[in-house]
Amino acid sequence: MNCVRCHEVPRVDGARLCAHCLGEPMDDATYQAVQAQIQTFAGLLAGLDLEGFCDRLAKADVVGPIVDPTLYREALQSGKLELLKEHAGALRAAQARILRADAEFEAR
Repeated sequence: MNCVRCHEVPRVDGARLCAHCLGEPMDDATYQAVQAQIQTFAGLLAGLDLEGFCDRLAKADVVGPIVDPTLYREALQSGKLELLKEHAGALRAAQARILRADAEFEAR
């Protein structure tokens, strides 16, 4: 079960709220694990061709009904295509910020 407030962080010891929402500080092991995951994620995200992916995804609305009408219709009806577009756009914005931060760090 997840925290009843943030709905994301697992509850601790059967409590209705996670440690964060209870105001407990993050322990060192969790902090280090999150830090490592952020660094890994930033490195992976920086290397993706999200501009090309978003450009091709934008063409899906034109090509999809012709190439595979059933798959395209299912993707639209399920909402998965829109969700993918939202995720890709959000990741593209995050990638731009990561690359900018990396460039600023390297310029020091």
